[in-house]
Amino acid sequence: MWYVLKKFFIVASILFTAFFLSLIALFFVFPNSLIESWLESELNERTGFVFSIEGFQKAFPLGFEMKKMKAIYAGDENPLFYIDNMHGRLLPSSLFLGNIRINIYGDVGDGHISEEVLIKTNGITLNTVAENVRLKDIPYLNSIGFYSGVISGHGQTTIAHGKCIGGFIKADGKDIDISRLRVQGIIMPFDMVEKFGITAKIDDCKLKLSGLWVEGKELSARLQGVVNILSPFENSPIDLTLEITPKASIIEKNALLLLIKNYRKSLNYYSVPIKGTVGSPVFIQ
Repeated sequence: MWYVLKKFFIVASILFTAFFLSLIALFFVFPNSLIESWLESELNERTGFVFSIEGFQKAFPLGFEMKKMKAIYAGDENPLFYIDNMHGRLLPSSLFLGNIRINIYGDVGDGHISEEVLIKTNGITLNTVAENVRLKDIPYLNSIGFYSGVISGHGQTTIAHGKCIGGFIKADGKDIDISRLRVQGIIMPFDMVEKFGITAKIDDCKLKLSGLWVEGKELSARLQGVVNILSPFENSPIDLTLEITPKASIIEKNALLLLIKNYRKSLNYYSVPIKGTVGSPVFIQ
């Protein structure tokens, strides 16, 4: 019995080694430019985003490097994000489990991002961790008025053929400047958010916002509800509620609360229904 098992493991080891070496050879046969174009095409088709990749290079034995990856939501002009100095490697052992697992690392400005990519026959799962990413390095957030602050968090994204993207995100941040944030074309009269957090999931083409909360010197606020995701993203219909609790320092400045005076439920609590779209939110009376 031991002799048979020993032979089995020897043969299995030889087959795995041969398969692994074949993968390496196949990987290095294709030109970098061809792999770069294929990756862009696959990402575009599977995610609905528009990706561009710069400086793809292969690394021994089954790794790769990219100088930059940029993603734009289809139909939009402002990039969602950039990732610089990406490098990754395939874990051959995952092939025995019937999938392909790739670990990827990269930079977003001075922050860092790590990604575990799991490719199966029925789709792709991405597990993401972001550490100390500055908002000024996320172009899409800049376009709507967020210019400073740092966020960290983690999330998961599932991408399947013929289905909407799914997943979840949990993140928190600090020192976020919202002095240039506009709502209905009006600059909001607040300066700095000391703390920030978000918990949301994407399911059935809907972004379900369990809570996006902020804590500042002048107020605390919480946004929750649903975004029905469309392309371009700014045209996505929203059904949200904004809850605001002013602090004593701002209650005395009545002029700052004139914008939402009709939504006051008590001395220091406001509840604002918001409809419209991501790009054109509307306060509902």
